[in-house]
Amino acid sequence: MSSDGKRLYFASDMPGGYGGVDLYMCLYHDQGWSKPQNLGPKINSPGNEMFPYLHRDQTFYFASDGHGGLGGLDIFATYVEEDSALQLVNLGYPINSTADDFGVALDEHGDFGYFCSNRGGKQSKDDIYYLEIYKDKFRYGISGTVMLDKTQFEKKQAVSPLANLPVQVIDAQTNELLYAQNTDEKGYFDFLLPWNANYKLVVIREGGSRYQTNLHLPVNHPLDKNISIVFIPSLREIME
Repeated sequence: MSSDGKRLYFASDMPGGYGGVDLYMCLYHDQGWSKPQNLGPKINSPGNEMFPYLHRDQTFYFASDGHGGLGGLDIFATYVEEDSALQLVNLGYPINSTADDFGVALDEHGDFGYFCSNRGGKQSKDDIYYLEIYKDKFRYGISGTVMLDKTQFEKKQAVSPLANLPVQVIDAQTNELLYAQNTDEKGYFDFLLPWNANYKLVVIREGGSRYQTNLHLPVNHPLDKNISIVFIPSLREIME
């Protein structure tokens, strides 16, 4: 169940799936729950997908024996963005083992949690394990270029890098400036930011032109992000 109570995720071997057991979602509307929607081949495999869990930061966890891994059921994570899943990440050792590992659940901040495993040997039954996530050891790559596009004012394509332009990363909750750097001669910048946080990326040109975007970096987000920022000069700049 999502934190707002409007999305219900569950596992089923109903007909029409991609494998043995698939994951499905129902949406809650004023009229009640929608019909189940299969989460599709990015998540469901010819094997079995079970034990879905959506953290409040929109990281979606589930167990699968069909996506490859260390053995048995492994725990995977992906980031849910606009009801679609991005690249899958196998959480790896020591969370996953050669046995069955499944049923992860984290606290609201993503600092610690629990999961189940029968890794104790052939005679072992399912036990509950505790895990901690050391977020300070994980970084998310944010990079990009800042360009000036004068094409609409000239007869040919005229895009050039904006060098030595300040780029800021600000805490979205406190508005505290966390990181800052200037673009290089090619207009390039890059940051390594801790996971499980919300940021604002801000670029301000001399004269007041401003670019700002929000960055939501959940735990175990699988993909780095590249941002292309393009400023259009004002008529005053062109006339000068």
